[in-house]
Amino acid sequence: QPDLSITEPVPKLLKSNSHNIPWGIVTNADRTQRDRLQTLRLPSSPAAFLISEEVGLSKPDPRIFDLALEELGVADRRRSVMIGDDPSVDIEGARAAGLCTVLIAGGPPDRGAAALADALIDEFGELDTYWFA
Repeated sequence: QPDLSITEPVPKLLKSNSHNIPWGIVTNADRTQRDRLQTLRLPSSPAAFLISEEVGLSKPDPRIFDLALEELGVADRRRSVMIGDDPSVDIEGARAAGLCTVLIAGGPPDRGAAALADALIDEFGELDTYWFA
């Protein structure tokens, strides 16, 4: 079962994606993530869904982010954002690939983690506030 504390705000956020911005998922988890994604009943599907065991790379290797950007058809990686909750895996890897980063801190982060990310939020639902601001 998905952790609803994390996934509950996702459908609302994606419904607000009226500009049809392509989005994707990069995960170090196994293939069962495909089934878990289906249980969320999202309003749109990811344009890229990279699972580390399928592509032979894992975060923080910047090449997995490069593959995601390629699948998304992104020409300017500086206009892309990685949203993650693990500073050493999500944020460091995305920054090494040249992406902007948002750290979901889930509370007070340590200074080192906060310094790595371009932006800091406490929970995923806060993204709705910034989506097209």
